[in-house]
Amino acid sequence: MPPFARQVWTLVKKDLLIAAVRRPISMTIRALVLPLAIVLIVSYAQYFFNPPQHFGIGQPGPILSLSDAISRSSGGRNSIAFVDNGLTGGDISAVIEDVAMPFRNAGKTIHNKASSSDLADACPSSQRGTTSCYGAVVFHSSPDEPVKGGDWNYTIRSDTSLGGNFDVKSSTNDAQVYLLPLQRAVDLAIASRLSPSKEASLQKVGQYLFTQESEEKRQLDTRQSYYRAGVSYFGVVFFSLWLGLCIK
Repeated sequence: MPPFARQVWTLVKKDLLIAAVRRPISMTIRALVLPLAIVLIVSYAQYFFNPPQHFGIGQPGPILSLSDAISRSSGGRNSIAFVDNGLTGGDISAVIEDVAMPFRNAGKTIHNKASSSDLADACPSSQRGTTSCYGAVVFHSSPDEPVKGGDWNYTIRSDTSLGGNFDVKSSTNDAQVYLLPLQRAVDLAIASRLSPSKEASLQKVGQYLFTQESEEKRQLDTRQSYYRAGVSYFGVVFFSLWLGLCIK
């Protein structure tokens, strides 16, 4: 054996004796267990932080009744707010009373306000955008209020924390539990004052879930985003895999 090769083998043998023979447990952890654990975490991290959801086109189905939707609501949302903008004693008040009935039957608190600025007191928001209100309906006008010849005009407001995740295979998306049932309840109350036929046609309106992106496109975007992060940050992680072999 050449002198240089003999010297190298002597150093390698010495390091193996010190690291592997005298300290087998710590050597196994540093050189095998820890690197494998880091590799597994880095390889599957994109699935850990990706919420379980499906994009694409779902199946058509009925909209939840307001009573069923209230029973499915969560997060301590035990109230509802209505804003009439001072338009009392007419159709707007009657619609509010109709929509408020399921909440009253469920033991929820009804907030009737005269201005949108009062919603902050009725439905105080946390730093995460969560309130104690199922939602809020702000009425701006009706055919007779504030002047005759107008149109029904209202706005539904909900927590900014809602709608973060969406799954076309689920029946409990935030829009299905909070927005759609409340909107249809308002529309039914309005239609009942227009004609029975319009109210009956609204009863048949269903829901059809879909997203702008397909499931394949979502998965591709997730992988590409993860790879971009790997180019920027994972070099340090992979370099640390060698520390167990280099540090004694």
